[in-house]
Amino acid sequence: MLWLALLRFVSCTSEPESPTANPTQTLFERLEGDLLFYTIPTSENSLSFEFERLDDYQFKQVFLMQDSDTLASSSFTDSEYVGQIRKRASFDFQFDPETAYHFLVEVVDFAQPNTRFTYRLPDYRHVFASKYNFEVIANLDRTIDFDFSPSRNYLFISNFSSNEFAIHRLDLASRNLETFFSKNELDGNLIRAISDDEFLYRGLPDGSYDPTIHDQGFLRRMNVTTKESTFVGEFSSGYGRVSRVIDNVVVTNKRFPDIRDHKAINVQTGEVVPIGNFSNFVREDQFDRHVIGKFEIDTQEFEAIELVSNEEAGEYLVYYDQNDFAFFMRPETEEPYDDRVPFFSLIVKKDGVKIYETPEELRGYPILFQKFNVKDNKFTYHKTFGSSADYNLEGLYEVDLTTGQEQLVEVIGNPFSLPIFDFEEKGMYGRRGDQFFSITQK
Repeated sequence: MLWLALLRFVSCTSEPESPTANPTQTLFERLEGDLLFYTIPTSENSLSFEFERLDDYQFKQVFLMQDSDTLASSSFTDSEYVGQIRKRASFDFQFDPETAYHFLVEVVDFAQPNTRFTYRLPDYRHVFASKYNFEVIANLDRTIDFDFSPSRNYLFISNFSSNEFAIHRLDLASRNLETFFSKNELDGNLIRAISDDEFLYRGLPDGSYDPTIHDQGFLRRMNVTTKESTFVGEFSSGYGRVSRVIDNVVVTNKRFPDIRDHKAINVQTGEVVPIGNFSNFVREDQFDRHVIGKFEIDTQEFEAIELVSNEEAGEYLVYYDQNDFAFFMRPETEEPYDDRVPFFSLIVKKDGVKIYETPEELRGYPILFQKFNVKDNKFTYHKTFGSSADYNLEGLYEVDLTTGQEQLVEVIGNPFSLPIFDFEEKGMYGRRGDQFFSITQK
């Protein structure tokens, strides 16, 4: 029994066992300040965000919240935005457009592993709109220039692939794409459609070429059926601007003595008419008027007609439609913008009288269609915002000039340029990069 007594003695005199240490408590900290993001509703039940990178934290996850309830969460993936990598988070959820939600963005500071940092985004109501169908009608390798024929039946496209120019003609009705010139048969840096079968291009000179004259460019016309080329006129090679062909007239600037001296060239007769010196160049993206600054060139009399004469301080003319509505833009402020898209007021005037101006709370960066007319006292335009600390939605907005109301009609989640051409009964088209679209209402 000696060993039993010894065991009892040892058990009574040994050191008591140390208690297990409590784990380090997790701390929660709400971060102040603006978190910049880009909001992209992709359907009635889906939403994505793209966040700009942070200097002091790493993104971890985003929580969709209603009051104190967590409804969904999303991790981050990389997304490329105009050559920069952003962080993207996406949600698929049965949003109720009448319900207010909010988002918590969790970020990490690796120097403080036991602290969960979060940003709270503003209250959110889900908005989505999709009025149009976008159908790809041409997808080329590297588009250099393009133009619609005056009938709006065809689209001429110049592309540059494998160091070679090729010229294509797209039948807008049948969607048939033909290639008439390839392997650098001609210079495709400039394309201006004259008719369904002819276009202007930047060509080589004829026998009248004078090597002593510098900065000399040459316009030639080409027939796609006969492949016959004829000289039309000359323009500044380095600083030249060439309008669209409207009423068989193209407007460009001369070389000497001043590059702002403009002339009109009749592409059928070859007649050249000087039209004066302007402080601006002709607008190459105007499809129904020859516009230089705030002047229109009358193609019958070759006179410069002043379109507007009563601009207010800071306003500048950006478009004048065929129904005599004048569109102006005015910067929100003259102060420099810190890493965000500048906001502008969009102003519409008729007969010199202002009939619409973007309300302050609806300002963004307006991008007008390159061809459109006010119809039934309404027009549609593209508005973007860039990254911000609120849910600004890039897309197409319709303005009712009668009521002054503005409505989102199409959400656009792609940051790249989207020129749109509304030829009314001849169709509506758009271009993004190397893709061309037909745009129809759903």
